[in-house]
Amino acid sequence: MMLALSTALSFLVRASLGGLFLLIASAYDLLNNKNIPDEFLVWSLGISFLVAFFTLPSSDFLYGSIQALIIVAFGYLLYIKGVMGLADPILLAEISVLIPTLPNALFAFPFILVVLIYGGVFFALFAALYFGFKLWKRGIKKKIKWMNLLIFISFLLFWYVYAQLPMQNMLFLAMLAILSIAATFVGLFVDDVKDLMIVEMPLKKAREEVLADEEVEKLSSYIGWKNVLTASVIERLKKAGIKKVKVYGGMLPFMPFLLGGFLLALFYGTVLLF
Repeated sequence: MMLALSTALSFLVRASLGGLFLLIASAYDLLNNKNIPDEFLVWSLGISFLVAFFTLPSSDFLYGSIQALIIVAFGYLLYIKGVMGLADPILLAEISVLIPTLPNALFAFPFILVVLIYGGVFFALFAALYFGFKLWKRGIKKKIKWMNLLIFISFLLFWYVYAQLPMQNMLFLAMLAILSIAATFVGLFVDDVKDLMIVEMPLKKAREEVLADEEVEKLSSYIGWKNVLTASVIERLKKAGIKKVKVYGGMLPFMPFLLGGFLLALFYGTVLLF
């Protein structure tokens, strides 16, 4: 009984810590122009690993650490491509190491995958509705990317295969349908969506923003084909006399959806998969 109590207390501490870090990150995302301080990311990551090291069995800690390493490595590749900031993979890594497996699952299914499914679905739905309303008001000006219909076709193929299985999870299928429809919509009008996100800002206020595609080409003689405004890139542009830059500043905050996905995965994780 003492062991069960100790295990439950350990999980409560790790889950509370993960939720707290995501709550703080969400507040920064919403109230600080989507800028999450590096100091917070470094401290939260360090604390997450320390708490996990002292409260998890060694095998679970290793499992969570491997997940975290893969997430950070993959996230860094997306970061240098300008797809996401570094805060996203770091916070995902923290959750991975704090809660390596889905509680009460039949096998060691990674908890972070369920978080991403829940959070990703609702983020995609919100993005589709938000940009859909913007496009309805402004009108479509760019060429439609019909090739992105393959996203929805892929879902239909998966649905056909999944329907042949002896047991299906209708909630999982519904979530996947929402994700595929939302992703297809954004994919079809991706150029218009990117156009809606472009804002011009003073270079001195820039902090790891993603340069608009047209700006990357315009400034390539100064910084090459880099599209993320890192400290070194900003310094080069300052020396070149650049005062303002066009960036994708209209990106939607993701952390609140990640927090929502975290809470849903905690309480309804197994419902989605089993």
